[in-house]
Amino acid sequence: MERIKGMLVDDEVNILRNLRNVVPWESLGVDIIGMAKNGAEALEVIQEHHPSLILCDIRMPIMDGIHFIEEIRGQDEDCEIIMLTGYKDFEYMRSSIRYGVRDYLLKPIDYEGLRDVVESAASDIRMKQLKKIMEKKKWGNIAHLAYEKNLYDALRGYLSLSPWVWQERDGDGEPTAYQLFVVDMDNYSGQARFWEDEDRTLWNFAVKNVLSEALLEYGLSYAVLQMREGEWCILIERRSNSPKHLRKWADKLRNDVNTSLKLAVSVGGFETFLPVERLAHAYKTVQRDLHLDPGKHQNQVVVTRDKPEEGKDIEYFLWDGIENVVSALKQGERGKTKEALDDLNQELKSVSAGSLVHVEQILHYLALHLLREMKEMDVINAAEEETVWRKLKRSVGNEDLINVIDQLVQESMEAFFRKKKSETLMIAARDYIDRHLDGDLGVEELADFLEISSSYFSMLFKQHFDQTFVEYLTTKRMEKAKVLMMTTNLSIAKIAGRLGYSDRRYFTKVFHKFAGMLPSEYREKHQKV
Repeated sequence: MERIKGMLVDDEVNILRNLRNVVPWESLGVDIIGMAKNGAEALEVIQEHHPSLILCDIRMPIMDGIHFIEEIRGQDEDCEIIMLTGYKDFEYMRSSIRYGVRDYLLKPIDYEGLRDVVESAASDIRMKQLKKIMEKKKWGNIAHLAYEKNLYDALRGYLSLSPWVWQERDGDGEPTAYQLFVVDMDNYSGQARFWEDEDRTLWNFAVKNVLSEALLEYGLSYAVLQMREGEWCILIERRSNSPKHLRKWADKLRNDVNTSLKLAVSVGGFETFLPVERLAHAYKTVQRDLHLDPGKHQNQVVVTRDKPEEGKDIEYFLWDGIENVVSALKQGERGKTKEALDDLNQELKSVSAGSLVHVEQILHYLALHLLREMKEMDVINAAEEETVWRKLKRSVGNEDLINVIDQLVQESMEAFFRKKKSETLMIAARDYIDRHLDGDLGVEELADFLEISSSYFSMLFKQHFDQTFVEYLTTKRMEKAKVLMMTTNLSIAKIAGRLGYSDRRYFTKVFHKFAGMLPSEYREKHQKV
């Protein structure tokens, strides 16, 4: 806790000297940063040092104590004031109380009594400081979580808000650019699949904690996000135009996890800094290169560069085929999923040992990647997952692996659309809402997208989310509004417009009902801390 700044104001030099020397300021944790003979002199000191505790006489030349504290309060100085006077004047005392004076002591001063008053005031000041620190920490945590949530959404491809949310956090209005790293656990199939729930929680926390501290010595500002089991994304805010330290930072991430946790990880990094609208594509590209790199074994660093479409090898198209299947499943579109699967099967059938040197390794990683995505989507249970692991272990060639991939997609698709029909529809609805928060969404639009009736959609939605569609949509928009007010300088009107509210007054009314305060009050409360 910082020491308290104190100030003494009195036109009598002897009293100033006594106040300075008799009261045990040091032991009370108070530093006297200035003394003045009248209010005018004192104001000059206050404007520079902003003391938290002031002892002040009432009767002084040029500017008396009452005028002085009136000026202080007018400048919104937050300080405790103890008034001193030799006059038993009720009107003066009443005036000082009106301006929030803490106490009123008569001259000649009882220094023992004064010590008690000062000690009590100092204790209250420290309590205020502690509350401010805690409040700032609380809001800082909320803002950081909101910031990370936006980054996570950007990496997942929910870009409807991203291009204008991510202004430079230094306040110059320029978009923030990021260096992207993907950290992936080596031998995932040999470790993570056997973790109990408690072990998963502990390992995920431990790895994230190590990654969160690994690059602090370089003075970097960055976020660590877990994207799925055994995989983390690091986004470093640009502080220079050169990404020349990419490999050094990647090695540091890899080595710290290995040293601290005895866990082998590989790290992939994108060569250039990226605007937020390119993060989703870059994340998938690095993820793919990290797994499909021909030399991948253990504990390595892979650097990803932009690659033109015509320069891509067959493994890239296979990976894209898996991604298309996963994307279609997430959106709940059976026809699109079937079409993506047919395209993938065509690519798989065209693969041969002669056309791809590392085809068996590539197919193994494709199957593993697909399994992890299915698990993240919760479309296979533990028993089904273990069956896939056994099949992968027994697979001895390309054809076996192709069959595993085909069967995994087929079974996942059937489970997705048969066993979890209503849940699938609601996952697709949630995904659609996240991607269209800035539009004029309605029940009819969602029902048409899901190819069900409006009444059936409304019933399913209420059952699944325990909210009506309108309540859910409003909550999501208001949560996003809070994020924007905490992390951007956009006007309230612009925030309202970006969230589908053309009428600012209506947006303000809805926000007030949701948050219990006006948008301007919410932003001001955050900015004050």
